Amino acid sequence: MRIARPIMRTIQLVALTGLLGFSALPSSASPRTYTYIGNIFNEFGAPAACPTECRITGSFTVSGPLSSNFSGYFMPLSFNFTSGAFTLTEADATSSAFGFITNSVGVITAWNIDLRDASVAIFSGTGLSAVCPSGCTATDLRTFGAGFARVMDAPGTWSVAAAIPEPQTYAMMLVGLGAVLVAVRRRPAKLNP
Repeated sequence: MRIARPIMRTIQLVALTGLLGFSALPSSASPRTYTYIGNIFNEFGAPAACPTECRITGSFTVSGPLSSNFSGYFMPLSFNFTSGAFTLTEADATSSAFGFITNSVGVITAWNIDLRDASVAIFSGTGLSAVCPSGCTATDLRTFGAGFARVMDAPGTWSVAAAIPEPQTYAMMLVGLGAVLVAVRRRPAKLNP
Protein backbone atom coordinates (compact mmCIF):
# COMPACT_ATOMS: atom_id res chain seq x y z
CA MET A 1 0.00 0.00 0.00
CA ARG A 2 1.38 3.35 -1.01
CA ILE A 3 1.22 6.20 1.50
CA ALA A 4 0.16 9.55 0.10
CA ARG A 5 2.95 12.14 -0.11
CA PRO A 6 1.35 14.68 2.32
CA ILE A 7 0.85 11.96 4.94
CA MET A 8 4.47 10.84 4.55
CA ARG A 9 5.69 14.44 4.99
CA THR A 10 3.57 14.80 8.12
CA ILE A 11 5.08 11.61 9.57
CA GLN A 12 8.58 12.89 8.78
CA LEU A 13 7.90 16.25 10.44
CA VAL A 14 6.50 14.59 13.57
CA ALA A 15 9.53 12.26 13.78
CA LEU A 16 11.95 15.17 13.28
CA THR A 17 10.17 17.27 15.89
CA GLY A 18 10.40 14.36 18.36
CA LEU A 19 14.13 14.08 17.75
CA LEU A 20 14.50 17.80 18.33
CA GLY A 21 12.75 17.48 21.67
CA PHE A 22 15.18 14.78 22.79
CA SER A 23 18.22 16.76 21.62
CA ALA A 24 17.16 19.64 23.88
CA LEU A 25 17.38 17.45 26.97
CA PRO A 26 20.51 17.92 29.06
CA SER A 27 23.12 15.21 28.92
CA SER A 28 23.17 12.87 31.90
CA ALA A 29 26.90 13.59 32.04
CA SER A 30 26.33 17.31 32.67
CA PRO A 31 27.85 18.54 35.95
CA ARG A 32 25.42 18.60 38.88
CA THR A 33 25.60 20.72 42.02
CA TYR A 34 24.07 19.33 45.21
CA THR A 35 23.25 21.85 47.96
CA TYR A 36 22.87 21.11 51.67
CA ILE A 37 21.06 23.21 54.29
CA GLY A 38 21.51 21.94 57.82
CA ASN A 39 19.26 22.59 60.78
CA ILE A 40 20.05 25.25 63.38
CA PHE A 41 22.77 24.28 65.88
CA ASN A 42 21.32 23.71 69.35
CA GLU A 43 24.48 22.92 71.36
CA PHE A 44 27.56 25.12 71.68
CA GLY A 45 30.92 24.98 73.40
CA ALA A 46 32.62 28.33 73.96
CA PRO A 47 33.51 30.40 72.02
CA ALA A 48 30.98 29.20 69.38
CA ALA A 49 27.56 30.89 69.41
CA CYS A 50 24.72 31.76 67.09
CA PRO A 51 24.32 34.22 65.25
CA THR A 52 28.01 34.02 64.28
CA GLU A 53 27.52 30.41 63.28
CA CYS A 54 24.11 28.84 63.24
CA ARG A 55 24.14 25.87 60.84
CA ILE A 56 26.14 23.98 58.25
CA THR A 57 25.38 24.88 54.66
CA GLY A 58 27.24 24.09 51.50
CA SER A 59 27.41 22.44 48.14
CA PHE A 60 29.48 20.12 46.00
CA THR A 61 29.67 19.62 42.25
CA VAL A 62 30.13 16.27 40.49
CA SER A 63 30.55 15.43 36.80
CA GLY A 64 27.09 13.86 36.53
CA PRO A 65 24.09 12.99 38.70
CA LEU A 66 24.52 10.50 41.52
CA SER A 67 23.26 7.19 40.20
CA SER A 68 20.33 5.28 41.63
CA ASN A 69 21.12 2.92 44.50
CA PHE A 70 24.60 4.42 44.83
CA SER A 71 26.57 3.60 47.96
CA GLY A 72 30.15 4.77 48.28
CA TYR A 73 32.74 7.50 48.61
CA PHE A 74 33.98 9.87 45.90
CA MET A 75 35.83 13.15 45.43
CA PRO A 76 33.68 15.94 43.94
CA LEU A 77 34.98 18.38 41.34
CA SER A 78 34.52 21.20 43.86
CA PHE A 79 32.95 21.84 47.26
CA ASN A 80 32.26 24.69 49.67
CA PHE A 81 30.85 24.10 53.18
CA THR A 82 30.50 26.62 55.99
CA SER A 83 29.28 26.83 59.57
CA GLY A 84 28.89 30.61 59.25
CA ALA A 85 32.18 31.34 61.01
CA PHE A 86 34.40 28.84 59.18
CA THR A 87 34.43 27.74 55.53
CA LEU A 88 36.23 24.81 53.94
CA THR A 89 36.67 24.35 50.18
CA GLU A 90 38.62 21.94 48.01
CA ALA A 91 41.42 24.56 47.94
CA ASP A 92 41.98 24.75 51.70
CA ALA A 93 40.79 21.44 53.20
CA THR A 94 43.69 19.19 54.18
CA SER A 95 41.41 16.14 54.18
CA SER A 96 37.93 15.46 52.88
CA ALA A 97 35.59 12.49 52.66
CA PHE A 98 32.28 12.39 50.77
CA GLY A 99 30.19 9.25 51.29
CA PHE A 100 26.62 8.93 50.03
CA ILE A 101 23.76 6.49 49.66
CA THR A 102 20.94 7.18 47.18
CA ASN A 103 17.58 5.51 46.67
CA SER A 104 16.19 3.91 43.51
CA VAL A 105 15.68 7.32 41.83
CA GLY A 106 19.04 8.83 42.83
CA VAL A 107 17.83 10.94 45.78
CA ILE A 108 20.32 11.25 48.67
CA THR A 109 19.06 9.27 51.68
CA ALA A 110 22.22 9.00 53.81
CA TRP A 111 25.58 10.76 53.84
CA ASN A 112 28.89 11.28 55.59
CA ILE A 113 30.88 14.44 54.86
CA ASP A 114 34.06 14.99 56.86
CA LEU A 115 36.14 18.10 56.02
CA ARG A 116 39.23 19.26 57.91
CA ASP A 117 42.09 21.71 57.82
CA ALA A 118 44.81 22.36 60.41
CA SER A 119 42.43 23.96 62.91
CA VAL A 120 38.78 23.31 62.04
CA ALA A 121 36.59 20.35 61.17
CA ILE A 122 33.13 20.34 59.59
CA PHE A 123 31.13 17.11 59.74
CA SER A 124 27.66 16.27 58.48
CA GLY A 125 26.29 12.77 58.48
CA THR A 126 23.46 10.37 59.07
CA GLY A 127 23.65 7.21 61.13
CA LEU A 128 26.40 6.19 63.50
CA SER A 129 29.86 7.70 63.08
CA ALA A 130 33.01 8.52 65.01
CA VAL A 131 31.26 11.76 66.00
CA CYS A 132 28.17 9.90 67.21
CA PRO A 133 29.05 6.26 68.02
CA SER A 134 25.64 5.30 69.44
CA GLY A 135 22.08 6.50 69.59
CA CYS A 136 22.19 9.16 66.86
CA THR A 137 20.36 9.36 63.57
CA ALA A 138 22.17 12.45 62.24
CA THR A 139 24.81 14.96 63.25
CA ASP A 140 25.98 18.36 62.00
CA LEU A 141 29.12 19.41 63.84
CA ARG A 142 31.79 22.12 63.62
CA THR A 143 34.83 21.92 65.89
CA PHE A 144 37.60 24.47 66.41
CA GLY A 145 40.08 23.89 69.21
CA ALA A 146 37.98 23.40 72.34
CA GLY A 147 34.91 25.10 70.82
CA PHE A 148 32.14 23.35 68.95
CA ALA A 149 28.66 23.86 67.51
CA ARG A 150 26.32 20.99 66.69
CA VAL A 151 22.83 19.70 66.21
CA MET A 152 21.99 16.03 66.73
CA ASP A 153 19.16 13.88 65.34
CA ALA A 154 17.98 16.57 62.92
CA PRO A 155 19.29 15.91 59.41
CA GLY A 156 19.29 18.81 56.99
CA THR A 157 17.98 18.75 53.44
CA TRP A 158 19.62 18.22 50.05
CA SER A 159 18.60 19.71 46.73
CA VAL A 160 20.12 19.36 43.28
CA ALA A 161 20.34 22.09 40.68
CA ALA A 162 18.74 21.23 37.36
CA ALA A 163 21.19 20.48 34.61
CA ILE A 164 21.63 23.31 32.14
CA PRO A 165 21.82 22.24 28.50
CA GLU A 166 25.21 22.80 26.89
CA PRO A 167 25.59 25.29 24.00
CA GLN A 168 25.92 22.38 21.52
CA THR A 169 22.44 21.26 22.55
CA TYR A 170 20.97 24.65 21.60
CA ALA A 171 22.90 24.59 18.31
CA MET A 172 21.47 21.15 17.45
CA MET A 173 17.99 22.33 18.36
CA LEU A 174 18.32 25.34 16.03
CA VAL A 175 19.65 23.16 13.19
CA GLY A 176 16.70 20.81 13.64
CA LEU A 177 14.23 23.68 13.73
CA GLY A 178 15.78 25.05 10.55
CA ALA A 179 15.40 21.62 8.90
CA VAL A 180 11.72 21.54 9.86
CA LEU A 181 11.19 25.03 8.40
CA VAL A 182 12.96 24.07 5.16
CA ALA A 183 10.82 20.93 4.89
CA VAL A 184 7.63 22.94 5.42
CA ARG A 185 8.62 25.59 2.86
CA ARG A 186 9.53 22.97 0.24
CA ARG A 187 6.13 21.36 0.47
CA PRO A 188 4.31 22.02 -2.81
CA ALA A 189 1.41 24.41 -2.63
CA LYS A 190 -2.02 22.80 -2.93
CA LEU A 191 -3.95 23.68 -6.05
CA ASN A 192 -7.54 24.63 -5.49
CA PRO A 193 -9.80 23.56 -8.37
